[in-house]
Order: sequence, then structure tokens, then C-alpha cells
Amino acid sequence: SINKFHAHDNQLYRVMEIQTFSNSRLATNATPGILAEHLKEDFPEIKYATGTSRVRESQLSVSEQPYIADGLHVDVDFLQMFSYPLLSGSAATVLSDPSSICISENLAVMLFGSQEAAMGKTIRYEDRRDFAVSGVFANVPAQSTLQFDFLLPYEVFKEENAWITEWGNNGPHTYLMLHPGADATELTRKIANYVKERDEERNTVELFLKKYSEQYLYGKYTDGYPDGGRITYVRLFTVIAVILLGIACINFMNLSTASASRRAKEVGVRKAMGAQREVLVYQYLTESGLTALI
Repeated sequence: SINKFHAHDNQLYRVMEIQTFSNSRLATNATPGILAEHLKEDFPEIKYATGTSRVRESQLSVSEQPYIADGLHVDVDFLQMFSYPLLSGSAATVLSDPSSICISENLAVMLFGSQEAAMGKTIRYEDRRDFAVSGVFANVPAQSTLQFDFLLPYEVFKEENAWITEWGNNGPHTYLMLHPGADATELTRKIANYVKERDEERNTVELFLKKYSEQYLYGKYTDGYPDGGRITYVRLFTVIAVILLGIACINFMNLSTASASRRAKEVGVRKAMGAQREVLVYQYLTESGLTALI
């Protein structure tokens, strides 16, 4: 169920890179920071796109009272792509202002007492910049691999990190939401050499798309090629479960057979009272079936 709760699950993809070296290939999630905006502009198959960058253990202050929280820098499309419902604010505009911040319901209650009271209030970030609360989102569910307490505009990240505008630098992650019916395989073919064409020094980089919700179970790559992942453990535990269930069934049958002689007297009494063979068969099969089911 990890990442499967997004309403547009079938249209969500992560952009990944394969970096080829002299004797190996490396698959990575890190991409150029300006990749999302350029892909959206150049390929009509893409409906929404966002770059993301994690913000870990940041200090948020209200009335000089500091709180430590984790967040993300994201583009304005982020909340229209992923299903993190807003309790206050509009998904299309909540991060359009560079001075805005969107916080979780838990953080709103912690800082201001309620989500309603949080709207429009000012939060000081890292004791160097003020942001106004433009929206409050429902607490991020445990099934999400992205865990965050607040969202900041991606433009802020770009302002504070000049290197992000260069194609030769990697770091942020890039996510796309395709239009319904768009062919992800064909789009992968189109964007494969996108970075190479913009930076001659990165002529060993190849882009490809990975379905977002598949990344959790199928996230392992060997020499640049998919090579399973957590799905291996799922399959292993499934096999173990089937074996244990088989052992339990065999034990149950052995015990039932061993105890059958003790019920011979009951069978004799029931036959003497007129019970038909079919009735006895039905009784014992029903009892065994219910016991096994439980």
C-alpha cells in the first residue's frame, strides 16, 4: 500500500538518471534542479512537474519559541500531483507566493492551537526569513515515503542555491504527472538524452521514468538495471507463510485422525438414533472446515 493512496497513481512518475562510467553504470534519483520545469515546458505529455529538495530538522519560530521540523521545497504543482489533502487553502495557489509556507495539521495545532488560527500567521524560518501560512494540509499518512511537516516554495531553494540553475549539478528529485493516456515508455525514449543535449560534459547521463508507487518495492538497481528490491522480502515471507500454513494443516489432519477413534462411540449412538451417513459426513466436514478456517 506504500504510495498507492495517491488519486493519480497511474500517472505519477519519478525521473531517474543512469550515469555511465568506464566500467559501471549507476542508477540514481538525483537530477538537475531545473529539470522539472524544462521537461514540463518541452513535452506536452506532461501535465504537472515538480522538483523537490528535503529540509531536515529546520527551526521554525513563533513568538521566539523554536520548533524543529522536517519539510520539503516543492514547485506549485506538487499538491495538484500528490494526494496530500488541504484543510485550508487552494492546491493551485497555496505555494505561488515565495513568502508562503504550507504546514501540517499537527504543526498548525502545535504552533497556533488550530488549523483555522494558523492561516495568515507568520513563521520565522531558521531565524533568517519570515513566511506567512497560506495553507494547512492533513497529516501525511504512514503509507507515504515522503514524510514532511511543512512545504516551502521551490523558488526559495533556487534563490538560496545558485548552483541549481546549472545542468551539471545534481541533487533534487524530479516527479512528473502525465496526462491521461500518455505513453510513459515513449516519453522515456524522448527524454533519454535530454541532459546530454544541454550539457556536453554530461554525455554519460541517460534519463528514464520509473512509476512512482513501484519505487518502494522495486527500487534496487545493479549496474544500472532493475534488480528487484523490497519485493524480494515480500516474496520470501509469502513463501514462509505458505510453508507454515501447510505444516499447520498437516498437524491438524494428524490430530483429527488420532482423535477420530474417541468419537466412534458418538457415531454409533447417532447411527442407532437413525442418523444417515450423509448427515454424519456433513457434520464432521463442517466441524473440520470451521476449525481450519478459524
